[in-house]
Amino acid sequence: GMTVNPNPVRGYEGLCWGVGHTEAFAEGRGDASNSKSHCSADAQRWRGSQLADVFASVYNQCIELMAGRAAEAMLLSDRDPEPPADDLRQARELALLFCKSEEAIETFIAHCDVAARDLLLPYGDVVIVLSTVLRIRRTLDGVDIDRIIWDVEARKALAAEHRRRADWRKAEVEAERFRAQCVPIAAAASSQSAPDRVR
Repeated sequence: GMTVNPNPVRGYEGLCWGVGHTEAFAEGRGDASNSKSHCSADAQRWRGSQLADVFASVYNQCIELMAGRAAEAMLLSDRDPEPPADDLRQARELALLFCKSEEAIETFIAHCDVAARDLLLPYGDVVIVLSTVLRIRRTLDGVDIDRIIWDVEARKALAAEHRRRADWRKAEVEAERFRAQCVPIAAAASSQSAPDRVR
């Protein structure tokens, strides 16, 4: 789900959450610093595929953390959005698992920022509708979000089908017009060549 209602106790202005989020916070987990401390203890024992899995998970999580800023930038094209302090903090915590310098951390986060934007750009219409409904309702759960996305995608598919049918009808009309023009030309050609055949 997601909310735009701030929570000063937990320290956020707005929040997106996935499955298990409430349980994680109830158990004192749910922040990147928890993941970092848990993974740091096991880092020495990671082997090839485990390391790749952890990196993929960190990478995906950092893209998710940057997606809010990417969506805001899409909606506020005339000005830069406020930096998401907590999202950036959590992305830095996770980046520290693999990055060993400040430059590497900044580059990794900048890459995740671009990746989030690239993933969202084709769905600008969905972002606009979700943003509008969220400002009105203040909080949406997963079912609401899925319903909104499905509705936007269904309307796009319907509009595309209407355009396809209109294009097809236009092609049929042009084909009929072409056929109508060809009949007199063929008849004229046929009547001109008839005396030639008699000779």
